[in-house]
Amino acid sequence: MPAGTTPPAPEPPRRFSALSLFRAGSTFLDAYRLRCREIAARVGRQLRKAESGTELLSERHLTGPFELIHHVGNFSPWVMDRLAAGDTDVLAAYQDALGKGVAAANLCTSHENLPCLETPVRNGTEVYDRVVDLMLRTRGAAVAGVEARAGTGTGAGAVR
Repeated sequence: MPAGTTPPAPEPPRRFSALSLFRAGSTFLDAYRLRCREIAARVGRQLRKAESGTELLSERHLTGPFELIHHVGNFSPWVMDRLAAGDTDVLAAYQDALGKGVAAANLCTSHENLPCLETPVRNGTEVYDRVVDLMLRTRGAAVAGVEARAGTGTGAGAVR
């Protein structure tokens, strides 16, 4: 960097729409929906997912922070495939790689049928259905149990 120049400020953390829950009567939700409509009217087209999700939520969080769920695992096609096959031990390896407890899971359909780790992955509705069933059947323990094994003992991630 040339002498006398200021390094760029680090980018603020990005906020993702993968897991968005709002209370009834949420003023944030009303403002968020209005802002999405304003942007769509201005650009004259349907918004890209990032425009109405990550970009807008990150912008809104800077102007008026809202409650966040931290440590949401974004499960890859390979992890989803292993879970659908009944291999819940894959979550321990996932957490080890993440370095933190997994509080919730993002089963993002944008990953569907993508190659991962040079492993053939059989994604599709059946895989997603089986993983969702696992999470519901265990009330989130399939995710929270990983955190408990790591010694944090918070039990986060249970579906209520």
